[in-house]
Amino acid sequence: MQAEPILSYHNIDRSSAVDDLGHRRIEMPERHHDRITGREVTLEFASSRHPQASSI
Repeated sequence: MQAEPILSYHNIDRSSAVDDLGHRRIEMPERHHDRITGREVTLEFASSRHPQASSI
């Protein structure tokens, strides 16, 4: 028995498009591994800013 996937969000707003993308990504491993019983995925917006080193 498979449980419903758990989608969580970090630095991103929830929308139907983001939900659809998450569910499509979850289905990919299930095509090859039929014994997966649970899925938990965190969707995160990658920041384009890199931390700067402090100058001395």
